[in-house]
Amino acid sequence: MTTPLEYLYTFDLHIYVGFRSWPDDVEHYCEVTYPGQDVLHPITINYMHGYSLETAIQRAGEDIKAYMRDPESWIEARRKEQE
Repeated sequence: MTTPLEYLYTFDLHIYVGFRSWPDDVEHYCEVTYPGQDVLHPITINYMHGYSLETAIQRAGEDIKAYMRDPESWIEARRKEQE
């Protein structure tokens, strides 16, 4: 009997989404902090830049799915974007 290959991940994502309202203004938030290459280098992405809250949530959802499929490649791609 052989031992199967396993690739198991535990994700510790911090998702900050919502709004703050004043009588004459509304401020929306959609930000996700992903684990980085190590504990000292998390990756935080603010998805609100120029987008509606609904669009920002959709963009965050797509990124979360991509991260879950291949965390190492996703982290490397974000690291290259920041260089």
